[in-house]
Amino acid sequence: FLPSFLIFIFTLLLFSCKKEIPNTPAKAQMTIPLKYSEEEVLVVDGVLCFVDAQTMDNYLKLLMEMPDSLRKIQEAAWGFTSYATLFDSINDYIAAASTENEMLQRINDNSTFVCIKDSTLVSQLPSFGHHYLANADGIFKADSTYYRIFEQGIAAWGGATLNQMLNLTLNEDFDEDPSDGKYFYLKEVTIEPTESVCGNYHRIEKYNSSGWYRVVFEIKLWRYGHLGLICQYTNQQIYHYQYISNLNLKGQVKRFWMWHAYKTSLEVQDVNFELLVPRQDYYDALTCSYIPRFEIGGQTNFSESKFNTTELSKIFKDANNGMGDVSHNYTLNLPVFIKVRGKGKSAALGIDNWATFSCGY
Repeated sequence: FLPSFLIFIFTLLLFSCKKEIPNTPAKAQMTIPLKYSEEEVLVVDGVLCFVDAQTMDNYLKLLMEMPDSLRKIQEAAWGFTSYATLFDSINDYIAAASTENEMLQRINDNSTFVCIKDSTLVSQLPSFGHHYLANADGIFKADSTYYRIFEQGIAAWGGATLNQMLNLTLNEDFDEDPSDGKYFYLKEVTIEPTESVCGNYHRIEKYNSSGWYRVVFEIKLWRYGHLGLICQYTNQQIYHYQYISNLNLKGQVKRFWMWHAYKTSLEVQDVNFELLVPRQDYYDALTCSYIPRFEIGGQTNFSESKFNTTELSKIFKDANNGMGDVSHNYTLNLPVFIKVRGKGKSAALGIDNWATFSCGY
């Protein structure tokens, strides 16, 4: 839980946020009203709780599209502070240090939440995009299932209490069998590229001419799972798997010898990828399971911009985004790219200085 001095820091920084860049396009200036009711979203014991998993996914999409300042206003309306907002505040506090020793001391004072990795200030927990939903402990909830972000992925526990989730550890005893309600919602597994496939993860860095600004551009494929309703014929809980892709572009600036997040204009263009995705070919109502057929899916020519922000994130899921159907009691293999390419940049990199990756094209 947050120490009092961190609450003070966060409060100070929250109400001194910089204004949005005034000359951004109309789309960036547009506010995204989040209409909600207490039947859909509640904050209980500091945890953001959603009525069901679909509602959680809908809100995550909207929060990821919001400018940082509007997202923080939305959080304040809920009476909630996300892990993403907490990291932004601590990052700004550390970056404002006037000397290297002071910067290192501030990092040490906040070591519960931040660390140095490859000369970069990062959060102790990976984001996976869900840091917009998680509290300071990395926890969020949908229906009766708690989720918690770990370095190894996002663990889920249906029917657990908050204390059980706080005390959960991921070790060799963690049971991925959903029959007891514990499973991986997302699991961190990286598949390296081979001659036949492009793996499931790509990362590229690109610097401006001075070397003081850069972007980090990443894209990854995931298999994620969640619990469904009880099958009325077998009296067993239905377990769903689905493929998603997570795209992330971050702007960073160097302070002394360390890279920090900072607010800038970010843009991705020409993001294309192919993979084999499941489609529902046959459904057995007596076992609440299905046999999929697999076909080429993915994204074509995706582009997006975001202004006055530290990162641009996007999650592609479901058949509408080329990622296939949700499976029912059928374990999908880990997904791999057949082809993948894209480019991203920040304002500091200049007009035509892109971070690019390409495999299979």
